[in-house]
Amino acid sequence: DDNGDTPPASDDNGDTPPASDDNGDTPPASDDNGDTPPAADGATASPSNDETAPDSIAEPVSPQGMVFFDAFGQPIHGLFDDDMKVGFEDYFLFAEHYGSTPEQSGYDARFDLDGNGQVGLSDFFLFADSFGKEAVVP
Repeated sequence: DDNGDTPPASDDNGDTPPASDDNGDTPPASDDNGDTPPAADGATASPSNDETAPDSIAEPVSPQGMVFFDAFGQPIHGLFDDDMKVGFEDYFLFAEHYGSTPEQSGYDARFDLDGNGQVGLSDFFLFADSFGKEAVVP
């Protein structure tokens, strides 16, 4: 925004999570299903009620439906690995799925950036527009 503050993350519906709860704690961003995205290092809390259970490592691909933004508030597409920057590792992951459709093994909707049911050229253009950008965490 104009104050130089980091813009909040929002979901596909444009809903922005509250900045803090009644205790002043900042809630984590979540996707359309209420799932909390992985941390920048890829770790997520285990859903187990066993307090001794170790944290699990998330699949190194951004959850479908998550929207990340750069420091200017522009959406970023193509965060597929476990960091918050679109780079070569993301490209190699994307390239493995290029050309796939839901009817084929190996298709993963997270790489279908435009949601048209095929990982194709339009998805590559969205990815290329975000290459080199880094997401900010609200």
